Amino acid sequence: MNTSWKHSITESLEKRRTEGRLRFLEMPVQGIDFLSNDYLGLNKKGNITSDAMAILDQWKITNSGSGGSRLLSGNYPFIEYAEEQLAENFGFENALIFASGYQANLAVISAACNRHVTVFYDELVHASIIDAVRLSTCRDAVKFRHNDMDHLNELLGKTEGQKLVITESLFSMDGDECPLATLNEICFSHDAVVILDEAHSLGVLGPKGIGMSHLLHSDVLLASMYGFGKAGACEGAVVACSSIYKNWMVNQSRPLIFSTAPSPFFVASILAASELLLQAEDERSNLQKLILAFRNQATTQTNNHWLDSRTPIQGLLIPGNDRVMQAAEHLQKRGISVKGIRKPSVPEGAERIRICLHAYNTEQEIEIFFEELKKI
Repeated sequence: MNTSWKHSITESLEKRRTEGRLRFLEMPVQGIDFLSNDYLGLNKKGNITSDAMAILDQWKITNSGSGGSRLLSGNYPFIEYAEEQLAENFGFENALIFASGYQANLAVISAACNRHVTVFYDELVHASIIDAVRLSTCRDAVKFRHNDMDHLNELLGKTEGQKLVITESLFSMDGDECPLATLNEICFSHDAVVILDEAHSLGVLGPKGIGMSHLLHSDVLLASMYGFGKAGACEGAVVACSSIYKNWMVNQSRPLIFSTAPSPFFVASILAASELLLQAEDERSNLQKLILAFRNQATTQTNNHWLDSRTPIQGLLIPGNDRVMQAAEHLQKRGISVKGIRKPSVPEGAERIRICLHAYNTEQEIEIFFEELKKI
C-alpha cells in the first residue's frame, strides 16, 4: 500500500474512532446468550451436520464442490430435488438456493427490475435490499415511512407503470412486523407485486415457522427470501417463487448466472435445517413463553425506552454512541452477551442494545439481565 492510500485509510479510521463508530472483529462474550440469531437453538443441538451427512449418504454423494455455475456444470439432480422439497415446505411452486441472504436479495431484486419498474421499499429494510435496489436498473426507487401503509398507498397512487414493493415480514433491528394483511389489500388495488424478506421470521412466525408469506395473495407475492443464517442455524438462503419467475431468474439474475453453484453439503444442510424447523414446535412454544416473560419485565421499567415487539428481537433505546457502548460493556463484563447497535445500522439517535431471545434461554437469565440493567 502506498503512502497516500495508507494515510487516507488511517485518517478515516481515526475519524470513526473519535465518533464512536469504529468496528472490531471480537469474540462473543461467554455467558448468557442474548446476542446470536439462533432463535430456536438448532445450532446448539448440532443435528444439522449429522442430518446433512445422512442425506448425502442416502444420495451416495461424495464430491465436495459443484464444479461450476448452475448454467455450466454446477447443476445436479440433488440440488433440483432439494429446491423442490424446499418449495413444498414453504408452500410455493419452486425455489432457488443461494450462498447467502445478501446474494439472494441481490438476485431476486435485480431480476425483477428494469426501466419500466418503480421500486418502493420500507425505510428500515436490510442493507442487502438497499444495495440490490441501488444496483438495479429500475426506473425509480422510492422509500416509504416504516410500516406506514397510508404513505405507501399514497405513493403507489401517484405512480404509473409496473410497481414493485419490497419489505420484511419481521424487521431485524426493531423486532416489529409488517402489517401484511393491509399491505396485501393496498398492493392488490394498485396492481403492485411484493418481494418479501422472511430472514428473521423463518422458524419463528407463521404455521410451522414457515413465515408470513401466506398472508399475501398469489397475484401480489412475486417471491419470498428465506435466510438460513438465523433460526435455520446454518448459512445460505432460498428464494421461493412461482416456476415462471424461477425461470426468469435463471435467465436474468447475474448473482445466479455468474456464481459457482452451492456444494452438495451446503444444499444438504439447508434441506436438513428446513425439516428441523418444521418440527420445532416445542422450541417455538418455549420461545413464546420467554418473550412474554421478558415483556412483562420490560413493561415495568418506566425509566427505560423499550421498543414494542412480540418477537425474539427486543430493543432498548439508549441514544448516543458512547452511552450505548458503555451500557453494553457493563453487561458484557457481567457475563451477558449483548452488543450496542450504532449508526449506520440504525439511525442516529436510535442507538440501542439489541436483545435476541432463544428457546434455550431461561426466565432466571432474564431476571439476571434486568437486575444488571438497573445498575447502569
